[in-house]
Amino acid sequence: MAVKSPEPIVLIYVCWRAIEYFARALWAQVYLYGWKSGPFARLLEETHDSIGLVPDRRFWRSEAVAHM
Repeated sequence: MAVKSPEPIVLIYVCWRAIEYFARALWAQVYLYGWKSGPFARLLEETHDSIGLVPDRRFWRSEAVAHM
């Protein structure tokens, strides 16, 4: 019996969504506790740039807030 495995694109999508949901939870804590959002936004930018995620899905930018 052959063992089926998921397509690589499915794994990429699941990982991307996990990263996004984790970052959104941390972003909510930044605002909840009144921490400065600048350093965390820079960290998100650098991380998303290094893994090559598309810029239009970056929820912490002001122009992306409408997509939330």
